[in-house]
Amino acid sequence: MNINERIKILKDLKASVVAHKEAVLLALKRDLGKSEAEGLLTEYSQVIEELNMAIDNLPHWAKKHKVKTPLTLYPANSYYVYRPYGTVGIASPWNYPFLLSMVPLISAIAAGNKVILKTSSKTVNTSEIIYSIIRNSIPDYVVYYGIYEDDKNRFIHEDIDMLFFTGSTKVGKNMGIIAAEKMIPYVLELGGKSPCVVKKGNNLEVTAKRIAWGKTMNSGQTCVAPDYALVDIGLGEELKTLLEESINDFYGNSPILNENYPKMIDETSMERLKSLSITEGIYSEDNFDFENRKINPHFFVTDINSPFMKEEIFGPFLPIIECDTWVDVNNIVNAHPNPLAFYLFTDKKTDVDYVMNNFNFGGMAINDTMTHLANSRLPFGGVKESGIGRYHGFEGFKAFSHKTSVLSNKFSPDMSLRYPPYGNFIKNVMNKK
Repeated sequence: MNINERIKILKDLKASVVAHKEAVLLALKRDLGKSEAEGLLTEYSQVIEELNMAIDNLPHWAKKHKVKTPLTLYPANSYYVYRPYGTVGIASPWNYPFLLSMVPLISAIAAGNKVILKTSSKTVNTSEIIYSIIRNSIPDYVVYYGIYEDDKNRFIHEDIDMLFFTGSTKVGKNMGIIAAEKMIPYVLELGGKSPCVVKKGNNLEVTAKRIAWGKTMNSGQTCVAPDYALVDIGLGEELKTLLEESINDFYGNSPILNENYPKMIDETSMERLKSLSITEGIYSEDNFDFENRKINPHFFVTDINSPFMKEEIFGPFLPIIECDTWVDVNNIVNAHPNPLAFYLFTDKKTDVDYVMNNFNFGGMAINDTMTHLANSRLPFGGVKESGIGRYHGFEGFKAFSHKTSVLSNKFSPDMSLRYPPYGNFIKNVMNKK
């Protein structure tokens, strides 16, 4: 596909997305209990932004990039171009089913690929809308799996040239094995326990609002949600109180009664979090609504032995641990796999410098949570257990492209100096390097 063809395909896709706007928001409400505002903010609007960016910037992204050519290769010229892999496989998760299906799809098409897309069977309503969007716009470029029982197995056995997966680290490892067996490149967008470090001296009320907002978005079922808070000594109870006040402002005294508060994906997730709550000693029947799959947010001061510190929480619970020094923070953070995100609330540059120099993570937000994900001009991806590779905007275009080197020579002049027997000229040139 040439550039103009790709732009037309993206415009057709955008038109179909816009036509299905209300259906997308309704599907997100049915699958995850997302309000219209949350669906717009966290999924639909970001897809439109990604489409606009690709349509507007594709000629620039795909242009030939010239590089210098050594004198010894005269009169050749050198350049590289981004070329499609061919057919790419994209497997998306259930927690942001529209966003995390469409954004890599947009990048893959912008790069000139055909796509085999597998969406989650847990979000049936959104999967059906995605299928409708594709069927009514670009069916010749996308093979869709996600509605039928055997779709997962069929997707795995497809002949693809590159694999893109978003989901858990456990499944991601298996996807890496599958890609290795196929001898193809891959991108893994995973997760992990993303720490939120709160230092004294900053505006604690605003800090609490931003943490509460990030933690309860999609009811905590976000790969970059703040997973636990590490705070200076003496801040634990104060932050807890401010977090609870923020939730009360957002959703009222009991968020599970608020129709705009999202729900958990399934009963298995509910039971897992119930079990952790019982072990922690904070379980209350009043905070769990199994019929509607909702859990009230819970913030609690604890220690590193908390059962909630053993695995990624993926729900509306936030353990708060007080730390005396940066050494304590370091010991806790580095006891876990590299996180996908790191959140730091501080008014000191020395704190920022310490985090940048001592921790390894996918991305960072300073005095905020999750917002770095929303900027399509920033690359998004993890490191080690939290992911391999990155995407969004130009990075997404590059992720689905093979960066191809080209050296173009001429038949004349044909420099005899390059051929044996070599004279002193070649020796002199090489010795100067």
